[in-house]
Amino acid sequence: TMHLRSPITRAAYLFIGPSIDVQSFTIHGDSQQLDVFVATSKHAYATYLWTGEATGQSAFAQVIADRHKILFDRNSAIKSSIVPEVKDYAAIVEQNLQHFKPVFQLLEKQILSRVRNTASFRKTAERLLRFSDKRQTEEAIDRIFAISQQQQQQSKSKKN
Repeated sequence: TMHLRSPITRAAYLFIGPSIDVQSFTIHGDSQQLDVFVATSKHAYATYLWTGEATGQSAFAQVIADRHKILFDRNSAIKSSIVPEVKDYAAIVEQNLQHFKPVFQLLEKQILSRVRNTASFRKTAERLLRFSDKRQTEEAIDRIFAISQQQQQQSKSKKN
């Protein structure tokens, strides 16, 4: 902790991890600029922060880590803006989803019919059952197909 003014109106805090050996930490500043210097056993850092009172400068911060220079420019800064609230957002999303729901229902039927009708489905089911829990393969596959056929018959009877 280092106090920036006397009497104390501002303070700077340096948070460093336990494995870092800080050898020196100094701060100098005025109303336009704040300079922070930190030296560790392995690296040296210099940070220059320009306040809003500094005019004619596009940069608001500069960090020099060893010999690498990083410049933070006001033009590239992230500008926070308030996002306007949408009234009844959930209803709008639900309404938009209603347009897509029939498309997904058609696709689901096509995909399920292709999966149930392929010969490779039987082989895949056999492999899964063989490696998963060692049940009797034929009985389990017959049960899977019986369930899918019941579902198909129920959906056909509902349509009629």
